[in-house]
Amino acid sequence: MKMLIAPRKKKVAAKPRLDNSKTEALLKARLFLNAEVTQQQAQSVWFAVKPELRIEAAIELFRSEEVTLERAAEIAGLNRWLFQEILIKRKIKTVLEVDPVDELKKATAAIRRLAK
Repeated sequence: MKMLIAPRKKKVAAKPRLDNSKTEALLKARLFLNAEVTQQQAQSVWFAVKPELRIEAAIELFRSEEVTLERAAEIAGLNRWLFQEILIKRKIKTVLEVDPVDELKKATAAIRRLAK
């Protein structure tokens, strides 16, 4: 009796699927207005439980130039100086934008006039 041996097929790892059934159940129960609101609530909880995620999100938004330094610090829940210190430690360059000299001179002159 002959036995044929077939080569084993390689198992292909399935892509992970998001399980939306729980989100859909919450929406059907009318606990959230829509999926976007559900996602916003989930993010709020993530950031509350793991505040370091806020910092990482803020750094990425700043690095991709989607937000200013001040806005990124706000997202991170830090003041500008602490956030900038984190960027320096991670060797992420920051560019300080300043008003042109003539605008600063005009503002100084206006303050002096008001002070008289």
